[in-house]
Amino acid sequence: MNILILTSNTGGGHIKASEAICEQIKYKNLDYTIKCINTLEYINHSFNKIITSFYNECIKSYPELFGKIYYYSEADHLSINVFNAILKSLAKKFLPVIKEFNTDIIISTHPFSTHMISYLKDTGKIKNIKLINLLTDYAPHKFWIQNNVDAYITASEQMTKDMVDRGVKKELIYPIGIPVSTDFLKSFNSSEILRSIGLKDDCFTLLLMCGSVGVDFAIKIFREIINIDREFQIIIITGHNKNLYDKFNKIISSYKGNIKFHLIGFTNEVSKYMSVSDVIITKPGGLTTTEAIQSNLPIIFFDAIPGQEEKNGEFILNNKIGMKISKDKESIDDFIKIIDDKRLIDQMKANIEKVKKSNFIENLIKIINSI
Repeated sequence: MNILILTSNTGGGHIKASEAICEQIKYKNLDYTIKCINTLEYINHSFNKIITSFYNECIKSYPELFGKIYYYSEADHLSINVFNAILKSLAKKFLPVIKEFNTDIIISTHPFSTHMISYLKDTGKIKNIKLINLLTDYAPHKFWIQNNVDAYITASEQMTKDMVDRGVKKELIYPIGIPVSTDFLKSFNSSEILRSIGLKDDCFTLLLMCGSVGVDFAIKIFREIINIDREFQIIIITGHNKNLYDKFNKIISSYKGNIKFHLIGFTNEVSKYMSVSDVIITKPGGLTTTEAIQSNLPIIFFDAIPGQEEKNGEFILNNKIGMKISKDKESIDDFIKIIDDKRLIDQMKANIEKVKKSNFIENLIKIINSI
């Protein structure tokens, strides 16, 4: 069977989800031929550059505007309809690769590709190919929901009612979770890892993860945290953001307290660092949230972008698997309670077990076979 996975780099989570499916299929030695394509980049490099540049600039510099666009696009407005028409006009460029690959199943991890494939199915050009729609956040959005979708994969049963209210048939909804890298399916020796990076294996360990978005707020939160009069240690991952790495390094270099730090830039070992931590402080992206859940790691989130991240934050709070942190004293005091009282961490971990999804790839194969 040939499976074509379509994604987009407007947000890293969509790409990561598609890569995770490929990884898990290979990890399980399943007899499928997989091809993964960045949708807009494949169709038109210039158009993809415009869209991704606008997206990145918007979430970095104008998050409130991004939130307005997110909620604005839930309704039928002329500008949204024009964008939909553009996607339809580009969709036909996908026909050659779909046919040459002898595609049986298309899995879309981004609403742009879902929209285009739905349109192609509407025209009858690929009517025998099944379309699976994989939502990469913890709440649906109108743009994900299209005609001709044979299965919707969601992060949680808690999304089902909302999707049914939006017109999706309940029998098409499969709440099997969001796929993660196979690294998150492995076990680690926490004591060995912590000692190898110069940290204690019996000390409260905080993982702080941030990249290109929310940089200023991450620094402000970090300054508040290192003034807490408690014994703990911090692992900091800054990704590809060299400027952010330098800012953290400068603060750490002048720090005179007792907290120990391990600062790293980009790493392919996020699963390892999550496995040794007691909590993570991060922005509530869909994939990061899922990775933390898979790692039984309570989530302390900050500076959620209005829209998807805001909805993911609501999921975290509603299910009591973490908390929101800000610079105000009450918020910092609540965080100190988590450091002081192990029972609070244990309760969050117990709640994580209630929402965690296992056996993603096995469940995906069942869905593929059923359709």
